[in-house]
Amino acid sequence: GGSIVGTTAKHVAFVGCCVRHVGRYAIEFGAGCTDCRLEQCDLVDLGGGGVLIGTSGGPVDATAAAVERSTVRDCTIAHGGRMHSAAVGVWIGYASHCTVEHCHIHDFTYTGVSVGWVWGYDDGRSHHNQILRNHLHDLGQGVLSDMAAVYTLGVSPGTLVEGNVIHDITCLNYGGFGLYTDEGSSGIVIRKNLVYRTGSGGFYQHYGRDNVIENNVFATARDWQLQRLRVEPHTSFRFQRNIVWWATDVPLMQGDWTTGLVTKAICYWHAGKPVVFPGEKDLAARQAEGQDEGSIVADPLLEDPEHGNFTLGPESPARAMGFEPLDPA
Repeated sequence: GGSIVGTTAKHVAFVGCCVRHVGRYAIEFGAGCTDCRLEQCDLVDLGGGGVLIGTSGGPVDATAAAVERSTVRDCTIAHGGRMHSAAVGVWIGYASHCTVEHCHIHDFTYTGVSVGWVWGYDDGRSHHNQILRNHLHDLGQGVLSDMAAVYTLGVSPGTLVEGNVIHDITCLNYGGFGLYTDEGSSGIVIRKNLVYRTGSGGFYQHYGRDNVIENNVFATARDWQLQRLRVEPHTSFRFQRNIVWWATDVPLMQGDWTTGLVTKAICYWHAGKPVVFPGEKDLAARQAEGQDEGSIVADPLLEDPEHGNFTLGPESPARAMGFEPLDPA
């Protein structure tokens, strides 16, 4: 729970405030809260997490009043999870049309932003949420598993994860990802994010339907660059116009990347080493199987990716594939 709690609060704003040295979450916009804002605030040294938005379902609040249009913008949310390790920077449960924008979220032992609260394909009342232009880093820190900078769960039509800079994500045993579409994540667009120095991979989908992952940079993950688990009889996601860059001798992909998905127009580069797909196949063999139409193995001409500079050179072959340069600033 939150240290400051709103219930059925409407048009309430916290602007230029500090919440420090508390044992719980800092702020909670609970059942019935609509059109509430948290802007230009510092939420630091937290026993729990930064912000709770919405409810978590179950018999108590399954019929709770809807939570809509909450905004967290231009905030620093840091040094959390000091008493409750699984706390999240910003948690969005049963809530819709909410925005987390231009925040600096770091130094947590679990996830940075979590969106959605239903496993599988049931209606989760979480949709049209936006996670935009945040800086998310130094998360996980080897304390817990199954976490990410941005974690999504359940059917979430209209949800957008765009323009975030994500790095230094580490887990205890498994699941330290940059972007993680977990059980039933559907209808989500993930684009124009810069993701590097992650643990288990830059992107991972457990299972879901009709997600779009496009125009991102995934680089320098520790175990694999990309992961996928469950194959289902529908299109799980479209992975297109991305750059994947790594230099270490770890695999590119883990899981089945041949059925129930679309990969297209990707620029792969293994720092000059061979790019090997699952089954010890090269790109030509993969394209013969119907995947990676228009993809290339070529140096995308990033400025200095091993040291965190991902400026795209003017002659990058990724530009010819329709990749739009990112602006990490």
